[in-house]
Amino acid sequence: MSRYLSKVWVMCVPLLAACGGTEDREPISASQLALTAQQNVENTLRGTHAAGSFIADSTTLAKLLSASTSCESSAPPCAPGSTCTTPEPVCSDSVTEADLAEAREDIADAIDDLVKTLKDDIFTTENLESEDGHSAVYRLSPEYLCKNGGTDVSTPAPAPGTNPLPNDSSTSELDPDCVRHATELQPRLRLTSPRNGDVDVALLLTAQRRNPATLGLRSDGVGLQIDLAEVKATLDAAHQDTGNLASMSGKLEFELKKNADLDYSFRFNVLSSLSVNTVDDLMQQLAFSLAGNKPSFEIRLDGNAKQVTGTYHFGAFGLKGPLNALYNQDESTDSSPVGSPAPEPVPQKMYTGIIDLLVAGLDGSVTFDGNQDRLVLHALGLGNASSTLKHDGNLLAKLDLNPNAGRHFDLTVERSNDQSTLSITPTFDLNLLLNFASLQNQFDDIPAYALNDNLRVFFDGSNPSVRAEKGQLRVLSGTLNLTSQSVPSANVQVAPGMCLLKSDSDAPAPAHELLGQFTSAACK
Repeated sequence: MSRYLSKVWVMCVPLLAACGGTEDREPISASQLALTAQQNVENTLRGTHAAGSFIADSTTLAKLLSASTSCESSAPPCAPGSTCTTPEPVCSDSVTEADLAEAREDIADAIDDLVKTLKDDIFTTENLESEDGHSAVYRLSPEYLCKNGGTDVSTPAPAPGTNPLPNDSSTSELDPDCVRHATELQPRLRLTSPRNGDVDVALLLTAQRRNPATLGLRSDGVGLQIDLAEVKATLDAAHQDTGNLASMSGKLEFELKKNADLDYSFRFNVLSSLSVNTVDDLMQQLAFSLAGNKPSFEIRLDGNAKQVTGTYHFGAFGLKGPLNALYNQDESTDSSPVGSPAPEPVPQKMYTGIIDLLVAGLDGSVTFDGNQDRLVLHALGLGNASSTLKHDGNLLAKLDLNPNAGRHFDLTVERSNDQSTLSITPTFDLNLLLNFASLQNQFDDIPAYALNDNLRVFFDGSNPSVRAEKGQLRVLSGTLNLTSQSVPSANVQVAPGMCLLKSDSDAPAPAHELLGQFTSAACK
């Protein structure tokens, strides 16, 4: 089933956009609808490709992608007592500008293939099921969706030295499971035009013609809107096993939008609040929620300024359900000798209470400036309120970021001589309250500092800066503080010119399990 659905979405996903309303218009033919849809897809994809073309010329990006290059020695182990030489390590290929340029050409070829598929395989007269002057419906046949490129086993292999017979589509193998699912789902594409130059493509599934997704093909962008409640209804109508999924609702959108010439954005939007509920075999219910926000995530390719900017702004999201459903797992193992009677099963431990997690949000933007080889992270934050974790209504943890400085901060990363300098504006102040004592009777491995403590990482002074070098963190400006309210003797303070280092592993057990791992010392 998943293999069949993947082919439906291979055709759908590249055509990203939003839906539009309808209005009275002159009759429009199926061929004109199909042509407009193809042109809008091609124009948007080629425009996006041109806008991001400068990325393939970036030396900095090539170096960043090569940072994970691994080097290993291919020499066999040295025999005891023998004299061995150390061979040069063998390194995997790094990413070059030529590789990026090749990827750019591959994308261009993929766009060509997609446009050809739309014209030759999707919007064809053979697939046209109906048209009425305002809409056109195309039926996607199992012959198209399910062919795997193979040939029938009865087709003889060509004799040596002869040319192979043409691959007749009538002899192509069809995946029988795919054919069955295609017959059950009856996939159709309904094309309508809400306004001149725009086309909506509704994906219709099952005999009920459920509409879980709609493509909006606009003159200035393309997009995909998904209705999660309709997705669940479609799966139910097709008698598909949805496992523990009890319900889901909310509307999501993926869009590729033209801002200006050589300036395009890819966006992910949560159009209406997302809710997903599951029920396990013990009838334990878990609920996940995500507040709506548009845009929730955006990547902007500005070919004019030669900049790539990523922005995310997710609303509050939460998870609520029994602790037993979130944590319980079968840890029993059978270590009895082979052939011996199996031991009696050990009953699973049952955990009690309801866990309620609320993260106030997730915000920020990342800009890569190809002109200055600089990375700027702007307005990083965790929403505009505290994030909390509760158990049966009792507070277990509370997290606050810059509560007295707008709850956000900017971070600029500049790299020089294999060292990264981080500059923060206006400051960084992370406060974590921990109060897990109420769960001690259910867990025996909770660290002492998590039972009742208030941990804080912050800087004294405005606009602090640090530099990562040789496995240590040098403080350039401002004073870095790591503090514990419960064990103030474990506090660490790093003045400008000093470094934050890992503590000596041979030192006596620290007074604080977490802060005791760090120390302030002269830089090495």
